[in-house]
Amino acid sequence: MSKRFENRVILVTGAARGLGFAYSKCLVQQGAIVAMQDGGVDQNGQNPDQTVINAAAQSIGSDRVFPVSGLLNSRRDCASLVGRVRDRFGRLDGLISNAGVVIWEPTTDVDQDTLRSSSAINHEASFWLCQEALPIMREQNYGRIVLTSSGWAFGPYPGSEKLTLYCMSKGAQFGFGMALAEGTGHPDIRVNVVAPIANTRIYASEVETGRLRPDSVAGTVAWLVSSDCDINGTVLKIADGNISVLEMAEKASVFLGERSADPVACGAEIRSLMNRAKP
Repeated sequence: MSKRFENRVILVTGAARGLGFAYSKCLVQQGAIVAMQDGGVDQNGQNPDQTVINAAAQSIGSDRVFPVSGLLNSRRDCASLVGRVRDRFGRLDGLISNAGVVIWEPTTDVDQDTLRSSSAINHEASFWLCQEALPIMREQNYGRIVLTSSGWAFGPYPGSEKLTLYCMSKGAQFGFGMALAEGTGHPDIRVNVVAPIANTRIYASEVETGRLRPDSVAGTVAWLVSSDCDINGTVLKIADGNISVLEMAEKASVFLGERSADPVACGAEIRSLMNRAKP
């Protein structure tokens, strides 16, 4: 795919470790110019360290890597990042909004400051980055955007009670991605959403050696920001070499007519629907 990425500039956030690093390395190998952003924060999103992204970029060992240190905690931060990439290269062909933080707290323990800090990086940053990237992509008549959701946002799973902030933000990424896919303002600006599973520092479960490698996700994400990508508004679950298409769909329906004002009738029909919808 090297010719497809020739002179293409891709911005990857959260690029110093885990999935973001795997995306960046894969894209460089495919011939892209990669702007790697990372704040170098710890697992709680604190204690930024600008040396982290510099070391990550250096380890790739390519002159097509542009490391950018800095946080994404505000609209100004996001605008500054996109502006630096545009000023350096004169264009922006792809955006992979990957940066995120996982805060393990049950709903009843979350305070306002914690909610704001989680939301700022986990879904607001994607909005502000896209707001800045879209005019550039419209002007150049081309663009690819990949947002990051999670399977945690699509169902009630054991452990979710301590991940409500994360689940909320990843659900927001899904909704934003679907709206943006319809409203980019150009037929060759495409937006898709990934729900990756990989053994990174935020993955809490034990993983067998060699399983859930970040590089097993990277190929799909690289394709999504390539000129070959011809899909839009799609959600892909990617893990361990498996790719699944996810979608929200009606499983069963019923018309109640005048009975829709009767709570008892509604409850009975809902139970019936749920039984019919079971696999």
